[in-house]
Amino acid sequence: MKNEHGNSGELINTLVKVKLFMCKIGNKIRFLRELSDGPTEDHPACLFANKNDTGEITEVGGCREGYWVKTDWWDAPFGCERKDFTII
Repeated sequence: MKNEHGNSGELINTLVKVKLFMCKIGNKIRFLRELSDGPTEDHPACLFANKNDTGEITEVGGCREGYWVKTDWWDAPFGCERKDFTII
């Protein structure tokens, strides 16, 4: 079924969903939760990002998590899963 613009509503919904998940180097992001690593025998606790911090994608792929990202307040990139940020 086509809408008044001659487009399929399902196709538009699919394209919107794809756009929401497309991530490119340089995209600005917002972290959806605190990302930290607790203390171990080898190192103290590390805070990578607070919930609602902003940052950007620095590389796609090349790490276990899928994305290299950094916060606006720290220049060192770290691995991050897609479920932990949203594109802004």
